[in-house]
Amino acid sequence: MILKNQGFGYEVFLKANDLSGLETGQTVCLYIHQVVKEDGHFLYGFKTRKEWQVFKKLILVSGIGPRIGLAILNACEPKEIGAAISREDIALFSLIPGIGAKTAKRLILELKGKIDVQENWDEEQKEGGKTRELVDALESLGYGSHEIQRALGSLVFEPNDSIEIRLRKVLKKLSENR
Repeated sequence: MILKNQGFGYEVFLKANDLSGLETGQTVCLYIHQVVKEDGHFLYGFKTRKEWQVFKKLILVSGIGPRIGLAILNACEPKEIGAAISREDIALFSLIPGIGAKTAKRLILELKGKIDVQENWDEEQKEGGKTRELVDALESLGYGSHEIQRALGSLVFEPNDSIEIRLRKVLKKLSENR
C-alpha cells in the first residue's frame, strides 16, 4: 500500500485483511515499524499497538524476518499467538508459509513468557477506538494530522476519560501551540 503523508508517498506493508478494508483516499492511523537493510528501507504498518508490539517481538527470533512476522500476524491475532506459544503449539506455526518445525520450536522457546496471554486485550481495543474517534473529531474541525499527532503525543489520558474530556484536553493543547 502507498501511504501519503504531508505530500510524500511511502510504501507500507500491511496484513492482507487490513489492506482489504482500506479505500483510496481514506485516512488511516497506523503504528509503523521501519526496517533498514542494505537494499533499502521498509515500512510495516499495524492498526493496533498490540500487533505492532508482537511484531517487534517476533522479528527478534532468529529465522523470523519482517515478512514472516507479518505472515504470522496475518494468520493469527496477537492473543492467539500468545496462546499458541504458551501451549507450545508447533503445528499451528508450522502451517504458516516460511516456518518449518525447527523455526516454530525456536519461536516458541524464545518467546515463551514474553507474550502475555492474560493481558487485557479488550481494554486496548477500546482505547484504540477512543483514539480513532478523537482523531476523526479533530480532523473534522480542520486540524491536520501532524498537529493532531504532536498534541496527542504530549498528552496523557486517564483510562476512564470520556471522548469529550479527551477532546477538551487536546483542543486546549492545540490552542496553546498556536
